[in-house]
Parts: sequence; structure tokens; C-alpha cells
Amino acid sequence: MAKKKILRKKAPKVVSGLEMIAIGAGLTIALSLVTWLLFRLVIHPGPIYDNATPWWKILMYSSMQIGIVGWFFLGGLVKVPVPSKGLPLLLGKRKRDWRIHDEGWSWTLPTPFMFLDFVSLERRILEIKDAKVSAQGTEIVVSSTLEWQIANIYTFFSIGESVIRAGLEALVLKIIRDYCADKSSDQLVKDTTGLADALKISLADDNAQKNWGIKYERILIEKIDLPTDVKAAYAAKDKEAQERVAEKTQIDARIEQMKALKKEFPDLSDGEIRDMVQTETGKVTRVVYDGNLGAIGALVDGIAGTTKKGGK
Repeated sequence: MAKKKILRKKAPKVVSGLEMIAIGAGLTIALSLVTWLLFRLVIHPGPIYDNATPWWKILMYSSMQIGIVGWFFLGGLVKVPVPSKGLPLLLGKRKRDWRIHDEGWSWTLPTPFMFLDFVSLERRILEIKDAKVSAQGTEIVVSSTLEWQIANIYTFFSIGESVIRAGLEALVLKIIRDYCADKSSDQLVKDTTGLADALKISLADDNAQKNWGIKYERILIEKIDLPTDVKAAYAAKDKEAQERVAEKTQIDARIEQMKALKKEFPDLSDGEIRDMVQTETGKVTRVVYDGNLGAIGALVDGIAGTTKKGGK
């Protein structure tokens, strides 16, 4: 089966609407002269306003000429919406060598001989949401937006927008995966501009206008983040570490307080000093220990034990 030929010519030139209207007016005048000559030479070769010419014949011809000329000119007027271009079709077939009509009022041969296929030149958007890629073995999600526009209408339509969109998405994902593969997730999350720059460089080298008839306008990296379940696991781990640090800080502070009280009240036993600290903080349940703790190390055991039993 023969492969479909893809046209990759230079972008066709654009003709202004004023130029086409002037061409239409000239052709209309020429058509009017042709119909007049046809009437004078074939239908009514004699004097037109002599008494032998019926009035209805003159009226019929005049109406016919006005109708034909009016249909030819007014029927060919067409307005190309903004921001669009008009793709000329002759008897329903695209004429690749013909110039494209600019936005605004223009003129073509009247329907059904010729009409315009409007092509919007608004920026198109390709959104890639939460694409999962690997960064040194760690899974991350990337959301990006690519804005693009038609540059060569004939090349674009010879391929088809759906095919171009699929190709663009595959190309962007490949660039993202290649860039993220040898970088850490922390590095990528902190620096989104690096990935955006890599996309711009790679897409510029892709020569999209030649291959697909489009041009890139803007590239945005909206988000580089860890998956939700991974973030939850990291958050739980961080919370546990913070709780351990806070608990150690609290124990160290109470030990220092007990040391200071021991110096100030040397006659008090270790158990009494511990009870004083617990009473002042109001957060630890008083616990009575049997035996003589003696050393500060025993006080640490007492603090740790009472911490496990909770507050009042």
C-alpha cells in the first residue's frame, strides 16, 4: 500500500482581503461586459430602445444581468473570522499552490465553485497532568503545559491535528524522562526551570515547523512533586523524628533543672527533687520510686519512666 505523501513545502503566502475584493470587482465588470455583448450580438442585435423592442424583453434582460452580476460578486464575498485564515477550495478540493486568505472580508468565486475552509490560528494547548517518571529510581510526578500554533496550514492538515497531538505528547514525555533519569528527586523538586529549559532546547532542535507545520510558543512546568503516597510516608517519618527530638529536648531540660535543684537543696533526696520538677511542670504524673536512686543516671531513668506514663 502506498504511503500517504506528507507535504512539507514552505508556508504558503497570504493574500489580503482587499486585494481579493478588487479582483472580484474586476471579474464582475468583465462578466457584465460579456453578458452585455452576448445580448447585443446574439439575443437582440438590433437597436435596443426602438419602438419595436417590447418593454418586457428589456426588463427581463436587465433583471437577468443584474442577477448574474450580483450573484457573482456578492455571492463571493466572505468574512474570515479573527484569528483565522481561509484555505481556498476549488470544487471542494484544496489548492495547495493558491494563496491563503487573510482574516477579515475577502472574495472568492461564488459557491459551489469555490469556498474557504476556515482554520483557527489560536494558540493550542497540550496539557500533561501528573506524568509519572523515574528520578534515580524514585518515582516523581510532573505536570507540564505546551502552547503551540499552526505555522504551515497545508502541512498541518496533511498530517492531522490528532496525530500531531499524540506525537507532541510522546515527544514531551520522552524529553522529561531523559532529563529526570539521572537527577535526584530533591534536585528536580527545587529547580523546575532546568526542566523547562531542557524542553525548550530539545523542542527547538526538533524542527517542528518542517515536520508538523507548527511552532512552539511557550513551555511551562507547572509541578514537579512526589506521589501522594510517597509524600505521606515521608511526612509520617519526619513527624516521628520531630517527636523524638522534642522528647529528648524535654528530658534534657528536666535533667538540667534537677541538677540545679540538687545544688540548691543538697539535703533533699533525689526522689524529692524529681517530685518538685514534676510539680512545677504540671505535665508529668508524680511517681513514687522504692529505694535510693542516688545518681543523676537514676534520675534520668525516673524521668523516662514518668514520661511514658503520660501527663495529668
